[in-house]
Amino acid sequence: MARYVFADMKRQASVLVDTRGAVMVEYLIVAAFAGLLMAAGLSSLGPKVVKLYSGQRAALYQSNP
Repeated sequence: MARYVFADMKRQASVLVDTRGAVMVEYLIVAAFAGLLMAAGLSSLGPKVVKLYSGQRAALYQSNP
C-alpha cells in the first residue's frame, strides 16, 4: 500500500513542475521561424510589389486614363 502512495506523490510532483519557460522558448522559436520566412518572402517579392504599385499609381494620376 505504501508503494502506491509514494508513486502517487511522485506523479503529483511531476504534474506540478513549472514548464512555462520551456513553452515560452518553443513559442519564441516558432515565432522567429515564421518571422524569418515572412521577411524572406517580403524581400523576394518587394521589388515586384513596389513596381506594380508605382505603375498603378502613375495610371491613376494621369489626366486621361
